Amino acid sequence: GLGWLLALGAARIADLVEREGPFHVPDPAPLQGWVSRAQRLLASGDRCRMRMLDDSPYRYAIDNWRRTPGAAAKRVLL
Repeated sequence: GLGWLLALGAARIADLVEREGPFHVPDPAPLQGWVSRAQRLLASGDRCRMRMLDDSPYRYAIDNWRRTPGAAAKRVLL
């Protein structure tokens, strides 16, 4: 899926809401609502996510990885 794009969009919009200057948002409520909904989707336990393993800063685990949308979830170690 495009969870990475959703995470990037949520981070950029959250940053935009906090800024002043030429890109100041006069009414941030609709954008804050979008960020909240995006974060709820990203927090879903069945989404694919990558995390650094505790034993090494160079080892990662990808949880809930699926080759196709209907496939069984796998865990991949990098």
